[in-house]
Amino acid sequence: MNPSLRYQAARHALGMLNADDMKATIKALCDEGIFLDVFIDALDSGLHPQMEDVLPAFIAALQYSDVAVPSRDEAVWQLIEYHLNRVVSNQDRAWQELEVFVTEVNMEYDFHTPTKQYLGDSHGIELLLGLYWSADDVRKRPNEVTVNGLFGDAAWVELNRLIVVEATRWLRDRAAKPSIEQVVYGLSPSLASKFAPDCPSED
Repeated sequence: MNPSLRYQAARHALGMLNADDMKATIKALCDEGIFLDVFIDALDSGLHPQMEDVLPAFIAALQYSDVAVPSRDEAVWQLIEYHLNRVVSNQDRAWQELEVFVTEVNMEYDFHTPTKQYLGDSHGIELLLGLYWSADDVRKRPNEVTVNGLFGDAAWVELNRLIVVEATRWLRDRAAKPSIEQVVYGLSPSLASKFAPDCPSED
């Protein structure tokens, strides 16, 4: 499983990839030593490739790597997981990583419609969104706004710590939820992962 391709497939499902993105993905695969004949047209598409030049090669790359294009609803779960893993892996810039998620996913997917009370609660990210948007006040009013009783630079460090804590909790809870294979077929987690490793959990 190629994590980068899985990420790009999810972005494609949400209509977030353009022709340049697809060509860059194909070039990256070539750099890794993966080359398919269908890549030729994409690689020869010039500085401003058209979608018809690169889409067949992109889809072929996904199929070659056994990466499925998810539904829109499945894709958003995959992208949340991808970005929160980056938050946890880059704790010294947790807010910046969270900003990438908000810019990329929150702007492309309608979280408002399924919201029950707080924006994002349909996907368990309401606290993360609240922490993200609180950053403006923390930075612009460092002598007035506190985070857990801390001001200024200490408040910023604490805000980032809370983002990592919440991202870690989300990933832990997500991993603990049974997949559709476990629910429907009664498979063990290890067997379910072999049965359909790309299938996201149902909530």
